[in-house]
Amino acid sequence: MGQELGRKAIRAGGERKPLMIMLHRENDALGFNIIGGRPRQNNQEESAEGIYVSKILENGPADKAEGLQIHDKIIEVSSSII
Repeated sequence: MGQELGRKAIRAGGERKPLMIMLHRENDALGFNIIGGRPRQNNQEESAEGIYVSKILENGPADKAEGLQIHDKIIEVSSSII
């Protein structure tokens, strides 16, 4: 069964557009690491810094799915905006 990673912002001609990527877990992992994110304060809609891809494991689900790159900002996971 697939785990919806969600959408990431990408640039196309200077414009940021979301891209949805579906990942299938292998050995209980999605094959990438993240950095960033601070707890929400004062009922903010989003985290203060954002969450970014810091590493993509070679031959892991994220690598095989293509499209996900280091430094991409994760903007939604399983329909939850972050």
